[in-house]
Amino acid sequence: MSLLLILWMTINFGNKFYVIRSSLGARIKPSPSKRTVRSSFLRSTESNPEPSERDNDNYGFVKGLIKVNVFGNLHKFAYYYVYVGIGNPKTKQMLIIDTGSQLINVACGRCKECGNHLLPNYELGASVTHKLIDCDSEFCKAVEGKCGIDESCLFNESYSEGSNVEGKIIGDLISFDTTNDSSDLSTFFNYIGCVTSESQLIKTQITNGILGLAKSDKPTLINHEYFETQSFIEKYLTDHFRPLKKIFSVCLSENGGVMTLGGVDEELNLKTKNKSQVIWAPLVKSEFYVIKVFDVSFQGDKIETKNKKFVLDTGTTMSTLENEVFNKMHKIFEDTCEDITKLSNEKKTSSRCAVDKKTGKMCFSDISKLPPIVLTFEKKTVHDYSWWCLGIERSKNNENILGATFFKNNHIIFNLNKDIVGFSPGKCPENAL
Repeated sequence: MSLLLILWMTINFGNKFYVIRSSLGARIKPSPSKRTVRSSFLRSTESNPEPSERDNDNYGFVKGLIKVNVFGNLHKFAYYYVYVGIGNPKTKQMLIIDTGSQLINVACGRCKECGNHLLPNYELGASVTHKLIDCDSEFCKAVEGKCGIDESCLFNESYSEGSNVEGKIIGDLISFDTTNDSSDLSTFFNYIGCVTSESQLIKTQITNGILGLAKSDKPTLINHEYFETQSFIEKYLTDHFRPLKKIFSVCLSENGGVMTLGGVDEELNLKTKNKSQVIWAPLVKSEFYVIKVFDVSFQGDKIETKNKKFVLDTGTTMSTLENEVFNKMHKIFEDTCEDITKLSNEKKTSSRCAVDKKTGKMCFSDISKLPPIVLTFEKKTVHDYSWWCLGIERSKNNENILGATFFKNNHIIFNLNKDIVGFSPGKCPENAL
């Protein structure tokens, strides 16, 4: 019998319970996590996208919202991805959705140090709209780029699991491969990493690169002057939607899911008593999507986290906890595992708990034997709902991350206009690979 390492987690918001579920298989590959390079992005005045032929208002903004199909899963790939078009003519690319980074990275041209990705690489010279970023420009300084021999803007980015990518920063048009007619909704973005070298895990993946969906946090100081910054997702929403519609959401299922742009699709919220239940929490000022957690409870034991910060990151497969919190929770799980094993032996049930010899993780075969883990959000603005997922790991960087395991079967809404994030049990669609 295949064992599952499963946690049943409840985010504590009050006196009602709403259930969000996400489950995963026992063995998962690692996924790129936090970058060592912190990037910010200058607002470009060059984009001025052409008016869309879709249903627009009098000012050229899109009415309604856009849906983007998401593919992938956590059993086989350990990540989720979307299709985008880059350049003119467009080159179709598969990019991992990553709410934990800002930069867009794609394998470029005849890259000898890149892996064999499923789709052809983006060819810089084949796009009539591409733009080389000069190393002396403000754009290059904003990402702390270095000067190349040809005065191009070079970058080098490392991932916590050991992968590394490097190349040059360029600008070009980007559009989403969507479920409705939005093929003309392109945005010019000055910060695309044209990757010329990949290593380790990044090199082995079938995707062409990474789609950074993080936001910018503050103006960039260059030569004693402040420049307004804007990430890709902010720029795309600003180019095509009204200011109050600077909203996107992610709803991931067992296989694939959907990303919405420019609004909230209420149909993705799992309804309780014919009402959708969206719980909102404030975002901490950061280039990442960060919320504060007041405490963590499990089996009646409360672990005070004192408003510790938790990062919402689709680009990290597993959810991770800093050492102090992880150690306390792991001890409680060991005790729970002993109780399950003892009861199973006495009553000869099929419920099992064991340690995976390859990973060292505790694995549970029966989710019903596991009590909920409760997270209480900042300011105790509370409601209750829960999710279950594959495992929580000890953080290597002493960070608390709610990774892709948390996103699965949840509808998570990022309102960039109000700097808040919404959580709801999700009716997330599945997309065949």
